[in-house]
Amino acid sequence: MTRGQARSALLFGALAVALIQVALNLALPAACPYLGDPEYQVRLDSTRKQLLAHPERPLAVVLGSSHALTGLCPAALDPQPPFLLMNFGHTNSGPIVELLYLRRLLADGVRPKHVYFELMPGLLGKHGPVECLVPLRRLGWPDLGILAPYSERPARMYLEWVRWQTASGYSLRMALDRDGLPAWHPSDKVWQSYWRELDVYGWRRFPRESATEQERAYWSRNDYNLFGQYLHSFSVAPVQDRALRDSIDLCRREGIEVTLFLMPEARRFQAFYSPASEATLAAYLQELRDRFGVAVVDARTWLADEEFGDRHHLLPHGAETFTRRFIAEVVAPRLKAAGQRQITGDVP
Repeated sequence: MTRGQARSALLFGALAVALIQVALNLALPAACPYLGDPEYQVRLDSTRKQLLAHPERPLAVVLGSSHALTGLCPAALDPQPPFLLMNFGHTNSGPIVELLYLRRLLADGVRPKHVYFELMPGLLGKHGPVECLVPLRRLGWPDLGILAPYSERPARMYLEWVRWQTASGYSLRMALDRDGLPAWHPSDKVWQSYWRELDVYGWRRFPRESATEQERAYWSRNDYNLFGQYLHSFSVAPVQDRALRDSIDLCRREGIEVTLFLMPEARRFQAFYSPASEATLAAYLQELRDRFGVAVVDARTWLADEEFGDRHHLLPHGAETFTRRFIAEVVAPRLKAAGQRQITGDVP
């Protein structure tokens, strides 16, 4: 092969790679709109199947963080209640992601009767640009339009997203392989478990059935860096507050009932709150009650420490205990009241 032929071959190869990437960038979003967020896609598919199987059961949706993800287990209810409860909790998800998921659900034709928004103070007080609060690889083009109004520099957010998309075949390789070639990525079993271990209601069990205090201390060794600093000097991040209020307003316009709730926490985790932080949080929750007329359920003290895996994620038996109480005291009464208002024509 001559030098000219080698140069032509290299140029042809580079052009072929570029064309393949362009084709992927165009084809993947159309064919798989949530390829970067397989957890959402799995839950969406499960929700649609449940609604088809039980069209008579009103739908309630839980939006929240990994606390709700591992802590609310609708399958624990036996017999199943006369409503359908789907868990859309997601790791490290505060009000920004909750708003994103709510808008996705509505755009996908899923209209719940009631939405339960988890308020995790450690995330509610998390400041920063939107592009740092939401992993951009999980977003599709329509998602950027939802989040742009909350970004101080939306152009930068779009540019960062484009940077991810320029090599979408590589950056989304795990999701592309999730159903076809999972054995190609044995080192990413934890990442794959995020959607593979979801049950039909969207719940993911904590990976252990029990825990000693020594294990809890080990698993919680980074809690202060992740959450404690935000809880000790708690203040509500303006962008999180705005997203939460916009979510409530959107639900009102769509005729969807809203309840806000805080998940259980172990006593060592609750110790991160300073007296000033507790006062700030209490005032904020009361302001939400007064402003929107919504119920706010503070369940942080509902369970004993032995129900936790670390100090803020529930073990499976803790999740079952919490779910039964949450259904009995929070979900069922509100869905019953909503049904009565629908029958009588009362305005919520």
